[in-house]
Amino acid sequence: MKSRVLLTLVALLTLLTGTASAGLIGANINACWNTVYNSPVTTDTGQCDAGTVGFPNTSAVVIDPGIEFSISGSRNVDFTDNSVIVSYNSFSGSSSPDLFIFTNLPGTITGLTLIGGNALSVTTAFTGTSIGLLVGDPLCCSTFSTSSTFQINFAEVPEPATVALTGLGLLGAGLLRRIRRR
Repeated sequence: MKSRVLLTLVALLTLLTGTASAGLIGANINACWNTVYNSPVTTDTGQCDAGTVGFPNTSAVVIDPGIEFSISGSRNVDFTDNSVIVSYNSFSGSSSPDLFIFTNLPGTITGLTLIGGNALSVTTAFTGTSIGLLVGDPLCCSTFSTSSTFQINFAEVPEPATVALTGLGLLGAGLLRRIRRR
């Protein structure tokens, strides 16, 4: 009887502690970009053009509010705790798409969900802890500014308290079983 009560208590505590998703605030994210990219969206940083103006092979710590990556104030990428916002403002340069690649995100990415409209025709890719964003229409902003926002979905991971309680529960169940056998 006592072992059932103990196991029920451990199961209840485990359910109460639950799981958590990764958050981006305070994370150091690596970034690179290519302003003349003409292939499908990718997370391969080998596709970045280190010779272009902007942020080739750089990094920034995510703060909110605050823009983490900016190219001449006209192209901005801002991360929040769980989203990425690409903004174009007064840009009328090359008609080639812009590829942005972000790596070293703190958690495994399971998806990118568009929030609102996609005025910049952004296509996305993600693998593990990397995101690729291909802006398909950089000529959008000769007379106005616009943005596209994506929620970043992370794999849920057990909180440390959940892992500890599960371990304690298994240890307790093992001890009770050992005591009963004697």
